[in-house]
Amino acid sequence: MFTTPNNALNTSVRRHAPCDRSRRFAGRLASAALVLGLSSTAVAAPSYGELAGQKLCQPFGELHGQLTNFTALTLPHEAKELRKQLGRFRNRLDLFAFAYPVGAGTDTFLQLRDDLDKGYERMGDFKDLFDTQRLTLAEFDAKKQTWSAGVRPEAVTYPNAEKLKERRDKVLKWQAKFLEADRLAKYQAYVCAADARAFHPRPVKDLSRFFWGSEEGLTPRAELSGVDNFRWLAAESLRRAAKDHPEVQALRVLEGEAAETFHDFRKRVRAVVKITDDIELLPAGNRRAEQLHELMDELDDAYGKVNDLIVELEQRIEAGEAAKAERVRAEIATAWESLRAWQTEQNVAAALMEYAGLLQALLPPPK
Repeated sequence: MFTTPNNALNTSVRRHAPCDRSRRFAGRLASAALVLGLSSTAVAAPSYGELAGQKLCQPFGELHGQLTNFTALTLPHEAKELRKQLGRFRNRLDLFAFAYPVGAGTDTFLQLRDDLDKGYERMGDFKDLFDTQRLTLAEFDAKKQTWSAGVRPEAVTYPNAEKLKERRDKVLKWQAKFLEADRLAKYQAYVCAADARAFHPRPVKDLSRFFWGSEEGLTPRAELSGVDNFRWLAAESLRRAAKDHPEVQALRVLEGEAAETFHDFRKRVRAVVKITDDIELLPAGNRRAEQLHELMDELDDAYGKVNDLIVELEQRIEAGEAAKAERVRAEIATAWESLRAWQTEQNVAAALMEYAGLLQALLPPPK
C-alpha cells in the first residue's frame, strides 16, 4: 500500500497485503460466476434494466432506514458509513440512468439525483470536521473484546461547537426534506420501476462525467447484458485515465486548476473501483484481474490521502491561518512527490491499459 515518505514504498503489486476491501472483493468473486452465467447450469445474465431493479429498489428502502439514524446528537465521525451508503446509492443511480424514463412533468431522476447530491455534500462538509483533525479512530473487535490503536469514539472532541452545530443543522434540514412521506413514496416507486427492456435517452449534461457522461458521452449497448455493459464502461474509463495519466504525473503544485486535474483523475480510477466492487465484473479465479483491481484500489486510496491534505489546505487558507497553510502545503509537496515515484515504480500507466484490455476481452465477440 502507498505510504507516506517516512515508510518504504512497495515496489510490486504481487507483494501487497490485501486491504479489507480487497479481501471483501476476493470473497465476492466466488459468486461472480453465477452472475456471469458460468455455473454448470447456465442462467441468462440479467439485462441492464433488470440489474437496475436489483441494485436500486430494495437498497433505496435500506438507505431510507439508515438515514433515520442521523439525529441532532450525531457527531462527524459517526456519519462516515452513512455518507458512504449515500454515495454508493447515488453512484448506482448514475450507472442506471438509462433504465428510467423522463416521463411527463418533473424529471424524477434529476430530482432524486439532485437531492442525493445535496445530502452527500452536506454530510461530507460535516464529516470533514473529523477528517481534518487527522485522527485514527479506534475500532472495537467484538470477538476479542479489544480496541484497536487510535482514539476511542467517545474521546473525540470538536472545539468549534458553533461550526459543528451549523453543519449538522444543514444535514438535518436536508434529511427532513428528503424523508417527507410523499417524496419518499415517489422515489421508491420510481427506482422500483426500471425498464427491463428499453434504454431511455438522456443528454450528456444530465449524466455523471465519471460514468456515462464522459467527454463525448457513452450509452449502454443493447447487445450486451447488464454486467457486460459495465465491463465495457469500466474499460473505457480506464483508457481515459491512462490517456490523462502523463498530464497528472507532470503536475507539481496541487492547487487551483492543477488540483482539479488531480482530483478528476482520481475520480475516474475510483469510478472503476466502485463499479467493479458493486457489480462484480471479474470472473472467479483470475489472479491477475485481482491484482489489477487491488492496484486500482490502492491508487484511489493513495490519491485520497493527498486529496485530504488539499482539502485541509483550502480550509486553512479560508480560515486565514497562513502559517498552518504553509505547513500543509509542504506536506502536500512531499506526499505528492512520493506518490509520483510510486506510480512510476508500479508502472501505473501500463496497468491501466492492461486492466482495460482484460475487461474488454471478457465481452462477447461482435455478431
